Amino acid sequence: MAEHREPQSDEVRPMKKRIPETPNAMRRSPCESSGFGEERKSRAWGAFDLESMKLEEENVARVVPGRIMAVRFLPCFHVSMVVVGNKFGEVGFWNMDTEKEDGDGIYVYHPHLGPISGILVQPFSLSKVFTACYDGFVRLMDVEKERFDLVYYSDETIYSVSQRPNEEKCLFLGEGRGGLTSWDERAGKSSSSWMLHQDRVNTIDFSSSNADIVATSSTDGSACIWDLRRIVADSKKSLKTVHHLKAVHSAYFSPSASLLATT
Repeated sequence: MAEHREPQSDEVRPMKKRIPETPNAMRRSPCESSGFGEERKSRAWGAFDLESMKLEEENVARVVPGRIMAVRFLPCFHVSMVVVGNKFGEVGFWNMDTEKEDGDGIYVYHPHLGPISGILVQPFSLSKVFTACYDGFVRLMDVEKERFDLVYYSDETIYSVSQRPNEEKCLFLGEGRGGLTSWDERAGKSSSSWMLHQDRVNTIDFSSSNADIVATSSTDGSACIWDLRRIVADSKKSLKTVHHLKAVHSAYFSPSASLLATT
């Protein structure tokens, strides 16, 4: 694994960019117009018929220029918002409830210099968003203040980022060629590192029923389920391994954690 450097104490102000297709994108911050912290009536979600679904023009938007590398939905009911990152290091927010505000609901920032490899919305505080980059940087965005702070740096490429469902002060990073790193925000250093794959780890997802069970996908063509309590230096045996003919780009548990979907 690479030697880790102490995160710098600098503050990175977002550079907002205007996209030609979205002339009003920068009018207000996503937090200001989306009602973070407001009490709103929850939506009722039910079953739907896939055959009755169709794509409407108003449901399509160019959030950022170029190729999108990472996508995350804001995990809340009172606002429909997606966060994306592109290959140029830009992070874009799209508030899909555009009828509730002026403009098109798109806000773009430029916190990184390289491709965005991962986005993590803090489940305990929806106004906090982690972004990871191929250049080894992890930044934490305060949506309310529109500010990105540097929280972690590695000499290795970071390919993915995740968090246990019950642990807000620890990040798990897919780092280097097949490595999984646990970084403790309170200690300001890595607490554990494991070499789990022969190639990069593309996604990291934790079971909702057991925070020690994690699924990883890798460019080495495998998706694995691990028990972090049973991984030791001389024995890195997974609980289950699924092999594909080509790279596995994602592996995610179902909400009940009884199924695993891989692509």
